[in-house]
Amino acid sequence: MFSLLTLLSCTGDTKNSDETYSVIADTPCDPLDVSLCGFPYPSSHYLRVDEHSASGYRLDFPVGVLPNVNNRAADPMLWNERDGFSPLTPILTHFPNVVLDGVIGHQNLEDYLAADAKTVLWDVDSGERIPHFVELDMRHENEERRALMLRPVQPIPWGHRVVVGIRGLTDENGDLLPASPAFTDLRDSTSNSGYDLTLRQSHFDDVVFPALQDAGFEREDLQLAWDFVVASKEGTTGKLTAMRNDAQQRHENGETSYTITEEYSYTEEEDARVAKKIYGTMNVPFYTEEGGPGHLLTRDENGMPVSLGSRDIPFTLIVPHSVWNRAEPSPIMQYGHGLLGAQDEVEGGAITSVANDYGALLLATDWSGLCSKDLNAVSQMMVNEIDRFAIVPERSQQGFIEAYLALQIVQDQMVNDETLTGVEGISVVDPEHAIFYGNSMGAIFGLPYFAMNPDFERATLGVPGASFSLLLPRSLNFGSFYGLLQNLYADPLEIVMWLGLIQTLWDSAEPSGYLDSVALDPLPGNSPKQVLAQAGIGDAQVHTLGAHVMMRGIGGGLIADPTRPVWGLEELENGVVESGLVEWDYGMPEPIENVPPVRYENFDVHRAVRGEAFAQQQIVHFFETGELYNFCEGPCISEDGVELD
Repeated sequence: MFSLLTLLSCTGDTKNSDETYSVIADTPCDPLDVSLCGFPYPSSHYLRVDEHSASGYRLDFPVGVLPNVNNRAADPMLWNERDGFSPLTPILTHFPNVVLDGVIGHQNLEDYLAADAKTVLWDVDSGERIPHFVELDMRHENEERRALMLRPVQPIPWGHRVVVGIRGLTDENGDLLPASPAFTDLRDSTSNSGYDLTLRQSHFDDVVFPALQDAGFEREDLQLAWDFVVASKEGTTGKLTAMRNDAQQRHENGETSYTITEEYSYTEEEDARVAKKIYGTMNVPFYTEEGGPGHLLTRDENGMPVSLGSRDIPFTLIVPHSVWNRAEPSPIMQYGHGLLGAQDEVEGGAITSVANDYGALLLATDWSGLCSKDLNAVSQMMVNEIDRFAIVPERSQQGFIEAYLALQIVQDQMVNDETLTGVEGISVVDPEHAIFYGNSMGAIFGLPYFAMNPDFERATLGVPGASFSLLLPRSLNFGSFYGLLQNLYADPLEIVMWLGLIQTLWDSAEPSGYLDSVALDPLPGNSPKQVLAQAGIGDAQVHTLGAHVMMRGIGGGLIADPTRPVWGLEELENGVVESGLVEWDYGMPEPIENVPPVRYENFDVHRAVRGEAFAQQQIVHFFETGELYNFCEGPCISEDGVELD
């Protein structure tokens, strides 16, 4: 179907050095792990000092390090704009024939503090261990090329330096696996590998090995160690914040508008929930190179996006009977649709039921970036130009701006439109109160959009998660894209490398880059917000591990009477005004490995949660009061699943 790409060769231009990191002669690769150029990942070997960046560094991938794309060297430009790696980056290396006996798994996360732990992520700036788990890549059948992956289970603080230490790994016979020749030289202060490691030796002696000593990892026991630096918050969220501010100014200057194209009314006999459906277009500025799919953000001389004009985007407004029939304004509930879907998802019964019960208008736009209109552009990029993957998160940021302005237009311009004038001549729009509700991709994209938007105080996120590098291998939705990558890359290590690289680009438009912005450290102009997260154990599309990571990053807990304990999340009492997670248990198994759970033909956990009566009751109560409350009267255990063999 697709021609196989040639495997990446460790040849190319010599890496530029600075006073901290050394040059490996005649190759851009890091000899600490010769399994794949670019391993171990992420690494300060591919950093340079940059006094102009917020972190003090800049990524510095030479041509020849990223896996090849269609028989050409990948262009690292879009990575080299970043000032560090993702706070939820997967940490990747390869030990042939390794077994995972005694490592930290996601079922025993507390062991990250154990004195005899085999792996450590040491935060040099805080002097603390970082919680994580270890796994092998099980998405393929090549036993010899399974990546060893360390996954942080909460975001690493912005701008912090992390030292990775690995010891005690064995093969199936119980024999310790050897260190690479280059790392052996660094560890033992020898020079037998043939690499000139003089400058790097200084960095390891001054930074890496002392940090690991503080962590309780003796130098002589190490099989591999290295370090990396996490990006700054400003470098990750700065473009979206700047676009939001510019878009708001343009809106206030009268540069936005709307047109209603269709309007339909329904009696309660015709539709028990919906009184009106209104469709139209809104004219809003765009910040991408062109207005449609497949384009990056524009960049001025400082690398910041600028608007090149305006474009029409479609919108949907739904007025429930509970809103239309009362003589007072109602809040706006903005809805986010699922992966590669469209705004018409807002018309579904579960969504309109919540809106009718709560008494809110429903507003929806397409998620530009990963809506149905983007499918062709994303597919072509994955095949031909995966080094331009930034078109996904950057156009997604444009989608956030479109959603933001759509809400502004309803609040400011449509509030007095005759189509929204209800009984006694009173507008049904309350311009002072807006909430967000999203499911699946709408919840994943919804979190950064919610965190960015100063108009929101509360959001319900159905079956959410963070981050994509954790979620995708565990999702059935990734199956077709993974098959495509397998046809393009014969070496599964290259696929894992791409997923790791992509995470750093994706941070600017997915939860990993905005978790602390919800309440712990809001973006400029924003106040702390609340999140109600609803997940389903055994979800084959968005794994619950992602919901756990998300809630830890927000600083929330588990809603009263949880179905199971979750490490790092405390149980909350009913009625608290905080952020919290509830999980529905349908009796579905969840694999330990990075593979999707089973989805049965006659039952889908992913869609079941939003239809639960208690879940809808919980949402309405949360939006009305801000209180987290478990209406299941005990753990939310459902008998609506399927019989398992």
